[in-house]
Amino acid sequence: MADPSFDIHPKTKGSYRRRAEDIDRVLRNLRLEGLSREATFLIYYFACEKLAKIIIGVSTKKPASNYFEKNYSLRINNIKLSCKKLGTPVSEEDIDWIFTSACDGPKWKLFLSSAPDTWILSSLKSPKSARWLRNKMVHDIGPTHAKLTRQHAMFLNRKMKKFLSLSTAVVRYLEVGHKTGS
Repeated sequence: MADPSFDIHPKTKGSYRRRAEDIDRVLRNLRLEGLSREATFLIYYFACEKLAKIIIGVSTKKPASNYFEKNYSLRINNIKLSCKKLGTPVSEEDIDWIFTSACDGPKWKLFLSSAPDTWILSSLKSPKSARWLRNKMVHDIGPTHAKLTRQHAMFLNRKMKKFLSLSTAVVRYLEVGHKTGS
């Protein structure tokens, strides 16, 4: 059976197109407006992770199984390079706010000087990205991490919602690539 990753038919299971469109379907079906901002934060982050894998896979022209069936760890530089390659309208700063992790090195410290909303850092020793907060909530849930998520969810949800709007651009990229044979 041929790899379905780059099939542009909307119903092809395992294709990047279907995966991207599934994100929008899930977000619509969950009726996020009725959920707390903390619950929305977690759902948005999981969707952003999926979309980042799609963007990397499409830009590298590798099968989806490389990113979804294996324990693939997102790297911020791969996300940024892939977004640029696909021409998606997202700022590097937004990618930093969503995906920076402790293993991303010096960039982590830049949050202190590049933060557009300094209130978000007011009581923290170090800034927190959506990825950092998600990891804490999933792997070390407790009142402090819940409080941090509550404090930062509104700001980070805006960044993640903007990133998730890229799914339409990815689908268009796939359609155009299919028509031109690239």
